[in-house]
Amino acid sequence: MAIEDELSRGGPRPGAAGTIRELLFGDVPVDRWPPEDSPATGSPWDLFRAARGYLGTERSASAIVRWRKITEDPEAASRHRLQAYHFLREHGRRQLSDDPTETLGVVVDVWAGAGIDTLAAYGDHTARYCNHSGSAIIWDARDRPIDESIHRLLAASRKVVAEIGPWKGERPGPPPPGQDRVSFLTSRGLHFGQGPQALIWKDPLSGPVFAAAAELMQRLIAKTGST
Repeated sequence: MAIEDELSRGGPRPGAAGTIRELLFGDVPVDRWPPEDSPATGSPWDLFRAARGYLGTERSASAIVRWRKITEDPEAASRHRLQAYHFLREHGRRQLSDDPTETLGVVVDVWAGAGIDTLAAYGDHTARYCNHSGSAIIWDARDRPIDESIHRLLAASRKVVAEIGPWKGERPGPPPPGQDRVSFLTSRGLHFGQGPQALIWKDPLSGPVFAAAAELMQRLIAKTGST
């Protein structure tokens, strides 16, 4: 079952692009990952539940152990690892990865006419595309051309992460009209760049990221027949 299905319980329908966008960054509050009424079981859901149960008790350190176990699991979904890193940072753990450029995901927001198109790609070769019309693509399959596009997007993203530091404040809302944004999701937190489309797409660092994102978006649309 897709993570979107789990976290949309009690809220908007999971196919709503606006709902999905808020689930892309790996920073859902600890009381909603997973929701209390979620039927999901097994790893890592059980680890997240156990960690949540230890918070506020004399065994709070046990929550740290369980979150670290998730981050160290190479089979865990990228967004699960991002969530575990997010909770660790919230509880004072900062040095979380030996690789300062490790990039588990990237989210690209592009203004298109009357709204924002959002594309997200992750190290486990999953992807999400939210069109400004409200439609969405949930990509959890494996496909060589799409895998290659995701690889290029993450490789270009790591070069940017090596040059900029993590954002210190709360994650900002969607970019304002006329501004495109790329958000890099790492163990150290959110990194992002934003600017007018005509400039940021031509920037030596961010330009290759947007170009790779455009290629991935086109391949996802072609593969699924979506618009």
